[in-house]
Amino acid sequence: LRELFSKVNGGSAVTVNLEGHVVSGGRFRAEMNLTVLVGKGPLSATVSPNPLNPDATLSFLTLKSGQVIVSVFDSGGRLVRTLQNEAGSPAGYHEVTFDGRGEKGERLGSGVYFYKVETPDGVATGRFVILK
Repeated sequence: LRELFSKVNGGSAVTVNLEGHVVSGGRFRAEMNLTVLVGKGPLSATVSPNPLNPDATLSFLTLKSGQVIVSVFDSGGRLVRTLQNEAGSPAGYHEVTFDGRGEKGERLGSGVYFYKVETPDGVATGRFVILK
């Protein structure tokens, strides 16, 4: 796992292969896709794929339950969409799908956008790109 974390910069999806022996004498092999979140603070979030075309998933982990607000802003700092505003969100792993559309359902143009995730654990911000 140490090698896996050294290859991941800021969060990424990786494939992990598990192999071993079963107590009954057989062998097993399994392949899993994992999203590894690596951050500098108590809360980190990642967007994958980035750039997105036409959609992406924003992933984050919360340690406390409570209100979670996930927002998307354009390069001018204007709110273009609120993806989630949930008062009683449980602690745990969260995924929010973003379809590249604004609040009124319009397709957003190519460019750099920003996300903000507000939770009881803190605030995480980042950027992503929409390519058409």
